[in-house]
Amino acid sequence: MELTSVYLWVDKFKFSRGKSNISRDFSDARSFAELVEQIQPSLATADHYPEAFSILEKEKNWRHASEKILAKLGIELTEEEVAELAGSTPGAIENFLFLVRPSLESYVPRKRNIVHRESAKPKSYIERHMTGTKQVSAGARSTRSQSPRQHPKASRPKPRAGPGIPKPRPSPRPSSTRRAAPMPSERPYPARSVASFESDDSASSYHSSGSDKEIERDFDEVSTKGGPTIEAYIRMKHELDEKMKLVALLEEKNRQLQRLARVRGDQVELLKRHLAGV
Repeated sequence: MELTSVYLWVDKFKFSRGKSNISRDFSDARSFAELVEQIQPSLATADHYPEAFSILEKEKNWRHASEKILAKLGIELTEEEVAELAGSTPGAIENFLFLVRPSLESYVPRKRNIVHRESAKPKSYIERHMTGTKQVSAGARSTRSQSPRQHPKASRPKPRAGPGIPKPRPSPRPSSTRRAAPMPSERPYPARSVASFESDDSASSYHSSGSDKEIERDFDEVSTKGGPTIEAYIRMKHELDEKMKLVALLEEKNRQLQRLARVRGDQVELLKRHLAGV
């Protein structure tokens, strides 16, 4: 009677493979996953159980089913039962389905609390627009209700000018001792070439002993002309210092080479005179 009820129950479902031998058809757990997917779609997906032919692959599928499906039903498979189901032992799958059927049919999946969220979502653009407008207006009203009321200042009567009462003098505006720097677009920073630095007397007298305060003081003079920032100005100062050092070093080497050339020329003249006397 139990076998008949199991066969009648299984025949209600459709499977991707034909029905020949129930022990062999369910040995790789794929048919069981298809059965569960038709009863409880949230428990199983048949694509996660590939068709298997070896015993090891079949046992792997049954362990996966035990972890993902049977554990949620409160059923646990032993290694011996896994081996019997994967090995197509006669009567193993029938007993298993007879025990699983009540739990599978009475299983109630957990419902996530998303009904309220779905109903709260607007179904059209105009509804979304109207909902957003209402929320903005409500937020503005709550902000106004929370902010304290500002009472207008009481206007004081102006004193009338009369005998013995001096007229109020307007307060003088603070005079700025420093002119506003012109905009960079009005006075662009002049670009100078290396030749202009070489012909400039200030470049020859430039030295690297200046402190940051001197650099900032020079920067104030340049910034009034719409020059670069102080960081860029300090970097340019240091780069110019290194280049001036390199120029001085090259000039010294040039002078040494000129002295060496003169010494070599004197030696050549002396050798020519010596050869001419011989």
